[in-house]
Amino acid sequence: MADVVRGGGTPEPLASPVAPPAPHHVRLVVVTTRPADDLLPDGTPMLIARYWHPREARWIELPFESAEHAVRLFVDENGWVLRQQQILDTPDHHEIIFEAKVERLRLSDATEVLETEVGLAPEDVKEILQRVEERVDRDAAGP
Repeated sequence: MADVVRGGGTPEPLASPVAPPAPHHVRLVVVTTRPADDLLPDGTPMLIARYWHPREARWIELPFESAEHAVRLFVDENGWVLRQQQILDTPDHHEIIFEAKVERLRLSDATEVLETEVGLAPEDVKEILQRVEERVDRDAAGP
């Protein structure tokens, strides 16, 4: 294809026949780890991974066997892309930065999934989630 030349002899680029890609909307998610107070059944120390979840607008804390375990699950299950990982002041304190597509962070919550995809009535969903919450509270309280 020939370039279009204007009065001064400088060629102007031609428009691309291919449409530009849609903008890639991503968010960086920073996960930090710290040692947990509990041990795994085999006596191995656990790590707690903590990050701000934009959809839920709250901090999420999850237990993991190691920082590598956390990275693997965030990448495999959430579809996040690892961008950076560094040890902070001790080997149990990590900062892990992921790139997450905004639409992945906006996935439906449990209520919406149970009602729309499973087809449960709202009152049944409320009862199920209440039972789950009570069980979590009971397990957290310990024996």
